[in-house]
Amino acid sequence: MIRVNIDAIAAPYYNYGGLSPGNLASICHKNKISHPKKAALQGLEKMRVMHELGVIQLIAPPLHAPNLTIVKQLGLESFEEAPEILRALLSSANLFLANSATFTPSVDSADGRAHLTVANRRHFFHRAIEAEAHLRYFQMLFEGADSVRIHPPLPFFKDEGAANHVRLSASEDKKGSNLFIYGGRQSLEASQAVARLHQLDPARTLFIPQNPQLIEEGIFHNDLICFGQSNHLILHEAAFCDPRGLIQTLTKQIPNLTVDLIHTLSIKDSVKSYFFNSELLHTPSGKKVLLMPYECQGIELPDLGVDQTIFLDLSEAMHLGGGPACLRLALMMTSKEVQEIKPSLIFTPSLYEKLKEWIHKHYIEELDPRELLSPIFLKSCALAINDLENILMIKT
Repeated sequence: MIRVNIDAIAAPYYNYGGLSPGNLASICHKNKISHPKKAALQGLEKMRVMHELGVIQLIAPPLHAPNLTIVKQLGLESFEEAPEILRALLSSANLFLANSATFTPSVDSADGRAHLTVANRRHFFHRAIEAEAHLRYFQMLFEGADSVRIHPPLPFFKDEGAANHVRLSASEDKKGSNLFIYGGRQSLEASQAVARLHQLDPARTLFIPQNPQLIEEGIFHNDLICFGQSNHLILHEAAFCDPRGLIQTLTKQIPNLTVDLIHTLSIKDSVKSYFFNSELLHTPSGKKVLLMPYECQGIELPDLGVDQTIFLDLSEAMHLGGGPACLRLALMMTSKEVQEIKPSLIFTPSLYEKLKEWIHKHYIEELDPRELLSPIFLKSCALAINDLENILMIKT
């Protein structure tokens, strides 16, 4: 199996909307000056690092915004009538692709196909409006690919995608155990529906409730308190009500499972550092690499048995409310499935240089939230995204 990451580029209208109650970083930075160019360049550098580690890196464009169809559906004649709705329509949260979908590999499904369900993000208006655009993106990414089945967003029940899903396996090409964590912004019913749609083995599919005591402390998604890759699981001792029972169950299914149960990091410091939103990678060269936010430097952790630790400067995303794992949707795919990906969306060094040039051409250094109401600014953003679509040879 081959690791594939999809990351989005921060939009030219990148701003701190503070639209996500419960997300402490988001609320803390509401209406502060944002830095669109810095945000886009930081995300692009993360993609470059992933590419150099041997991960196939894909690119998702920012969403066109505001969505004028929604404006008309709400009966608005001008943005001035409802500036808060406009702010929601110009949310930058679509940068967090971990909420865009849930993906499971073909080795896990009864029909032998990879499955992807686009998340509905019904918890908030500013996230729910992303679902339709992300469905179009994934359909375009895998257009004509018979080996990958794309499911539309669920019509009911809150689903926030891969931020509440962990897949573990004895090795990358072996049948895995799928953990669906519910509570907070993820419903049990949505998780069960995704598992059915993906035709997962019920014996290796676990539905785990989030520790309800942590939700009020800023742990609104599982990927803020637990993460894992292949046969390695890292979680806070308070992540679940019965973590040791979960570990016993998983060990029976994955005999070579490695578990790090973290107790030296407080919940407050976990939220502040976003350590549990780090990315754990098993690279093609056989190295185990941990990518962490700069904010994790200096925190006390046990030996996690990784070969390399990389600290990433993602300060803009962190201010918006997400770290390295929030920024990407990770896919495990066969070589045949990878060949069916739209090639113009695959990161390459030459595309990296084109994207840097595009960012420097179109993005401003600082954005005062009051500028979001400017028709001239919004027009410049639309032109920038149109230019990007020409570079990527797509039309969204």
